[in-house]
Amino acid sequence: MNVVRAALSFLIRKKGVVGEPQIEELFEFYRSKKGITFDREKYQEFLDKATLRLNEHQRVLYVCTDPSCLKKITVHPSGQSLSVVAKELGCAVESSGCLWHCEKAPVMTFKSGAEYKTFTNCSTPESWQIVKSFVLTDQAKQQSLDAGATL
Repeated sequence: MNVVRAALSFLIRKKGVVGEPQIEELFEFYRSKKGITFDREKYQEFLDKATLRLNEHQRVLYVCTDPSCLKKITVHPSGQSLSVVAKELGCAVESSGCLWHCEKAPVMTFKSGAEYKTFTNCSTPESWQIVKSFVLTDQAKQQSLDAGATL
């Protein structure tokens, strides 16, 4: 298990806000469902690294690469494919671990500033078009705000 990747996915799921109650909830989930226990201090180190990664980009589309999503996804999460999509969308595109909606796979989450929007069932060209439209509309809105700020 890539713990930094899992911590990043946890942060995405919690919209960037994680405190002790959320960490305890996560630890309990891993203990009860998967039989995995974590060292709290070590996990905090991973969470700190994941927080830095989460804050690298103002606008980013995260693509779940958990096996249940990979089986159905139309955007292949390889480095080359993600850079083509990033260019098309005008924002960063990164692979992530499980985004916690496996029953509605594949899943993508778009982060713009402090706002998060999760898209589920992204396996058809129509659903991909919805994601693209949302991201491109956000880009236009951000450009408009930026232009207004420079006046």
